[in-house]
Amino acid sequence: MLGSTRVTEKLCAENCHGLKPWFPYLKLFLTALHKLPSRAQTVWRGIRDAYLSSKYPIGTKFAWWIVSSCTTGIDVLEAEHFLGKHGLRTLFSVECQNRKYIAPHSYFKDQEKEIVLMPGSYFEVIGQLHPAQDF
Repeated sequence: MLGSTRVTEKLCAENCHGLKPWFPYLKLFLTALHKLPSRAQTVWRGIRDAYLSSKYPIGTKFAWWIVSSCTTGIDVLEAEHFLGKHGLRTLFSVECQNRKYIAPHSYFKDQEKEIVLMPGSYFEVIGQLHPAQDF
């Protein structure tokens, strides 16, 4: 997947001029992803060491400009190297229309049940849940 933090930083930057050297790579990567079938599905994205409720209040509309790795199995996120069970963390439940199932092409195949959301995916926060008291 798009694992380079340098590419991710450039995708998130306000000034997109730093992306130009990455255009050939991004074109190849996105062309490959577009060849995979799209499907509507609820997927999960966990972010460790961050409590993001205040950044994403209900009604907020936003775009994720990075390539986002998610999973179709919420149980996958319990592993410590993903979301874990303790500490600051945010879990997104994403109802997406164009997810790309890449598990067959992933090193971990069906263990991670990995999907990719395309860069520039647009979202609206429709609810929040605060189940943990340890934040």
